[in-house]
Amino acid sequence: MIGRRDGSSEIKLGGRFAGQGETLYRTRLYYLAMVLVLGGLLVASKPVEPSRLPNVCLPDVLFGVPCITTGLTRGFHAISLGQLDTALAYHLLSPFLYGMVIVHLLLACLRLLGWRARLIPMPNRVQVMVWGTIGLLFVFWIPRVLAMVLAW
Repeated sequence: MIGRRDGSSEIKLGGRFAGQGETLYRTRLYYLAMVLVLGGLLVASKPVEPSRLPNVCLPDVLFGVPCITTGLTRGFHAISLGQLDTALAYHLLSPFLYGMVIVHLLLACLRLLGWRARLIPMPNRVQVMVWGTIGLLFVFWIPRVLAMVLAW
């Protein structure tokens, strides 16, 4: 539960305010998890063959309509192999999102080592990034679906 904030930015945990050490520990765990997940994603994108993975896109399985993220796994694999043109053929945003994964991995490593970011004051920074990425995916997905429907 997040409590009221005072000048030291303490966070209320379990009915009491967390000390600086507990807050720092929780933050370090978060960035360690980020490093492990994003690093694992980049490392696994090269040896894992996308054609051997099951199709988990429900609209594709039921109706034959590609998902928003269709082609990103193959695009990440192609980028890991150094085939940028193939990655662009699979999904136009795959190089951009691959780059975003690398940037976030580097930032998480820096934060894990104690770097303090000086961010531009912006309310709901995470929400802006998440919804911006989803919006980009939709912008690139709509022409794919329209081309498929018009070719029908």
